[in-house]
Amino acid sequence: MRVISRQVRLEYNSFYVAGSRNVDVPAPRAGQHHIASNDCINVGCRMWHDGEIRIEIGGANDVVPVGKPRLDVMIATPHSEIVLFDANHPELARWPVERRDTRVRVWTNHATEPDYIQIIVGA
Repeated sequence: MRVISRQVRLEYNSFYVAGSRNVDVPAPRAGQHHIASNDCINVGCRMWHDGEIRIEIGGANDVVPVGKPRLDVMIATPHSEIVLFDANHPELARWPVERRDTRVRVWTNHATEPDYIQIIVGA
């Protein structure tokens, strides 16, 4: 499969990875920049005034991760897809999946304000 890459300038310093937009987004607690629930991942990133961020999403065989893995979780994917979105963008990217629960791993190039984020789906 291919890798989807997006360059975006987000108004807020996070975006979400979920099986649908109809989820409760987990709120970070003190010191957390990336947090997950069973339904959604809240991925922290750089602020809009610091520039664009690059987001890549792809399968485990298609993305070569860089940096340290920040999360490795299973999320519910009841509609056989993963949607990346934020508070203002209804869809940054969409990725098809085959299961109703899907492994998602997140790599970033910085612990607190990354400008390069990789979302690796499956395996």
